Amino acid sequence: GSVAERVETLLTTAGIFCGELVEIFVSVMEQLAEQILTSMDASKNNASAGGESQHSAIAQQIRENQRRYQSSLLVYMPLVETLASLKPESLPLVRQAYSKIVSEGILSKKRMKVYFKSLPTAYYEEPVELREYPPASLGKTGPEHARALAEMMVPVNAADIEAALTEMLPVIAREAYFTAALFGLAADDTDKKKNFEAVKKSVDASAIFFNKCMIRVCGIWSRGSNKIDAMLSFVATVHLQRSMAGYLDRQNRGGEHSLSLAYVRSTILNLKEQVEKQWTNWIKEQIEWIGTHPGVPISGKQAGVFASFARLPTYVDHLVACCGGEPATLSQTKVARRSLQRMAQALFDSLEVCAEREGVDRNYAADVMRMENSYFFAQTMQVRPEVRDIFETHVQLATAACKDATDSYLGWMIQREFKPLHALFSKISKIRKEVGDADIPIHVPKANFTRTLAREGGREVLREKISALHGRMEKHLCPESQLLSVTWKQLVKVLYEWFGRFEKLSSQCYGVRLEPSAVDVVRMAKAAAGLASSNSSQASLGDGAGRRGSLASMGTSTTSVLM
Repeated sequence: GSVAERVETLLTTAGIFCGELVEIFVSVMEQLAEQILTSMDASKNNASAGGESQHSAIAQQIRENQRRYQSSLLVYMPLVETLASLKPESLPLVRQAYSKIVSEGILSKKRMKVYFKSLPTAYYEEPVELREYPPASLGKTGPEHARALAEMMVPVNAADIEAALTEMLPVIAREAYFTAALFGLAADDTDKKKNFEAVKKSVDASAIFFNKCMIRVCGIWSRGSNKIDAMLSFVATVHLQRSMAGYLDRQNRGGEHSLSLAYVRSTILNLKEQVEKQWTNWIKEQIEWIGTHPGVPISGKQAGVFASFARLPTYVDHLVACCGGEPATLSQTKVARRSLQRMAQALFDSLEVCAEREGVDRNYAADVMRMENSYFFAQTMQVRPEVRDIFETHVQLATAACKDATDSYLGWMIQREFKPLHALFSKISKIRKEVGDADIPIHVPKANFTRTLAREGGREVLREKISALHGRMEKHLCPESQLLSVTWKQLVKVLYEWFGRFEKLSSQCYGVRLEPSAVDVVRMAKAAAGLASSNSSQASLGDGAGRRGSLASMGTSTTSVLM
């Protein structure tokens, strides 16, 4: 019984002792903090007044006084170790007291406000929604025009984000390191998750006002706020991603070092998740707008380049300008890749809906919409190297869609304008395959053949038909797509192949020389478009030969449809 009483007495004494020890240590922390803060306030006028150097001077002062305060506490670590041995359950209260002292002192609300107000702040005006961006154009040389548009939109200057991350994250990292060291949170590696959670809870409390200010600087606002700045959110994502590289535990040293780096990474990730969510929510809103098919007539006729297709390149230019001149930033930012690809897919989904919806003229309007918008997308993205790999798949799809639509459109155009000739030579070709050359005059007498040629294939008749073809194509294709000259060249090529086949059939089956010849038809077509001697107009197609060649490679599968 006496032993149990003595143990109980010792435990009671130890409890009283530890309680008093906690009071003593907390009192020491408060007194040391007061001394440091008094000295800190006395020297605050040494900071530069105004300019970029002011925030740097304030940050330096915070770092120096943090170091002084923590160094002064090191001599009292044996007290903490004693508490850890006798009464470990009292340590959370001590950590809580320490966090409160730091949050009301060195990292107080007042000091954080002073620091963040001293940061360089950029005031700028930018389009808030995708529809508010100016449309891009293929009518002017691509890269130069893109740069001119970018100059119209001042890049979001996030110098305040960069400065805060550079100057204050080391303070937070040191706070995490010291908290882990002072309270022995890294001594036991058996439960790293528990140790990290303890450090996180303590440092979150110490740096509560830093985190609140940082959230505001990154443009993070509460749900439903009308102050959300999507571009600032994107730029914050880029800066946060870059800052992460400085806090990777490459050496895997463990202990307080690893805990402090893990805490900073956790802080960065938390901010990054919030700004990314804010930006991706904005992306969703723009995708919804794209899905309304703004400005596209129900019939699809003369729809031209959709407003959504025309504005995406300009928005991309603005994103690139906001990346600080580092071309690889967009492609290396996962959330940017995913979001831009989703927007591109939304464009083509919208295009297909518009091409397939009821009321659209299937003879040509659907093909023209696909041609113009697919071509516009492919050309505008190919001249932007910063996003070329992001949109590589969509550019390939756009090129294929443009080729298919062009083949279909040219087939419809030629068959419509040269219907009698098409019917005549298609019939001859079919008979030739079935019964051979000898029986062709039986089924299609030479007199009927020459009469049809005279009526439908005379020089003046062909010239009028070709002129009508060009006029119709000019009406179908809008100037913004820059497709008229390109598509007309394709049509000329098909006409040459078609009339070349006519010549061959006429000569072999009837011994009649076709006049005008295929070469004459090509000359008529070039004259109709004013291309006979206009090499300079060819050079004005978007961004030069490379751009013209992309559509010229579509081939002439239309010929197989006509024959």
